[in-house]
Amino acid sequence: PTPSHIEPLIGIMKGLINTGSKAHIIVGPYGSGKSLLGTILANISTKEISRNTLDQLYDKFMNVNPEISKVLEYLIKYPIKYIPIILEGNVGDFRNSLMTSIQRALSKYNVDIIVPGIATDILNRIDIWKKEYPDTYHKFKSMVTSNWDWDTWLKRIENYDDKSIAWFTYVYPQLTSGSPFHVSSYGDLVDQLDIVLSELKQRGLGLFVIYDEFGRFLQMLTPSRIHETMQDLQEISEIANNSISENMVLILITHRNMRQYASCYSEDLQKEFQRIEKRFVTYHVESDQATFIRLASNITSRYRNSWSGPEKEITQGLSKFPLFPELTEYEIANLVATGSYPLHPVSLFALPRLANIVAQNERTLFTLLESDEPGGLKKNFDVSKSWYTIDLLFDYFEPSLESYEVDSTIKENYLLYKRSLHRLNYSEKNEDLVKIIK
Repeated sequence: PTPSHIEPLIGIMKGLINTGSKAHIIVGPYGSGKSLLGTILANISTKEISRNTLDQLYDKFMNVNPEISKVLEYLIKYPIKYIPIILEGNVGDFRNSLMTSIQRALSKYNVDIIVPGIATDILNRIDIWKKEYPDTYHKFKSMVTSNWDWDTWLKRIENYDDKSIAWFTYVYPQLTSGSPFHVSSYGDLVDQLDIVLSELKQRGLGLFVIYDEFGRFLQMLTPSRIHETMQDLQEISEIANNSISENMVLILITHRNMRQYASCYSEDLQKEFQRIEKRFVTYHVESDQATFIRLASNITSRYRNSWSGPEKEITQGLSKFPLFPELTEYEIANLVATGSYPLHPVSLFALPRLANIVAQNERTLFTLLESDEPGGLKKNFDVSKSWYTIDLLFDYFEPSLESYEVDSTIKENYLLYKRSLHRLNYSEKNEDLVKIIK
C-alpha cells in the first residue's frame, strides 16, 4: 500500500463493517493499484483468507497507517461474510448483468436462493405449462430437445445464459398465439435486491459488488440507455447505504471521474452523471512514482549482473535536471542512475506518465518491464544489450493511441514529440531531451 491507498482502504472497510458509506468510486490510472484494492478487500470480506496472509497485510498496512490495521481487525471479526460479485468492462444491460452475476455467485458459494428476474419468470412459466397446459408444455419441450438436452437447457436458463433466454423470448409467441413474453418482476431492481439481501442477512451473508473497468461500460453507453442506467445506479447506491440492509457494499472502479465520461453528451445528460456521482464517495488513487521506481529497480536487477555502471553523462544529467524530486540524492544515485539500467532515466521518468495517458491494460507500467513482446524491455535488451531509450518507449505505446480514445490534443502533441525524438541525436544535450518529454 502507498499513501494514496489509505483513504479508500479505510473508507471501504468501514462500509463493510457498517460504520461508513457503502457506495464508493475508486478513480485512478492503470498501475495505481485500484483494482488490486478491490481484489484484496473482496478476499478479506469472504473470511476465507489465511491467517498468515492477514499477518503479512497487517505488517504492510502498519507501515503506511496504523488505523488501517485497526479497521481490518474489526472487519475480520464482523459477523457478516460477504460474497463477491464481480463485473468488468462493457457488460451490456447493467441491471441484467448485475442480477445475473449475483445468481452465478450465489450458485458458486452454494447459496440456494433464486434471484427474482427473467430466469425465474421463464422457469415459472414452463412449470405452469407443465401443470395446466400439457399440450403447450410437450410442444415446447420438443422444440428445446431438437436443439439441446432438456436438463442442460434448463441449467443454462438458471445461469442466465443470454442465448438461451433470447431463444425462449423468440419462440414464446409461437406457443401463445402471438402473445409476447413479458417479465413480471424483472424490471424492479429494488424489489429484487431487497428479497436477496433479506434472505442473505438471515444467513449471516452479504454482497460485495465490485464493477472493475466501469469506465468502459460508461463509454459504450448509448444516450437512450443513460437515464435507465443512472436510475439503476441511484437505486443500488441507496440500497447499499440503507441502514436496514447492512449487508451490501458497492465499488465502481474507473479511470476518470464519472462526469468526465459524459463530456460527449448534452448538458442535461452531463448533469445526470454529476447527480449520480454525488451518491458515491469518490477516492482518487495516484500512481506513486517513488514506489514504481523501487519496483522497477527490483525487476531490472537481472540485467545488471555484468554491467560496469552508469556513464558520466547519465549521472551529470540527473544532477542537472530534477526529474525525480520525490527521491533523495542517495536514491537518485542508486535507484535511478545505477538501479534503473537498462531502463534509461528519462524513460523511467516518462513511463508512468505515458501509461496514464493511453490508459491501456495491454500497455501498462509492468507489462513493458516484464513482457517478452516486440518493443518491450526484455526483448530489446536481448537484442541490443543497451539502454532502453525514450524513442523506444514512444514506439511501444504508439499502438495504444490508435486502439483507445485518447484526447486529440494529447495525441497531436504525442506524435509531435515522437517526430522530434527521431530527429534528435542522442549525443546532443540532455537539455533538449528533457524539454521535449516535459
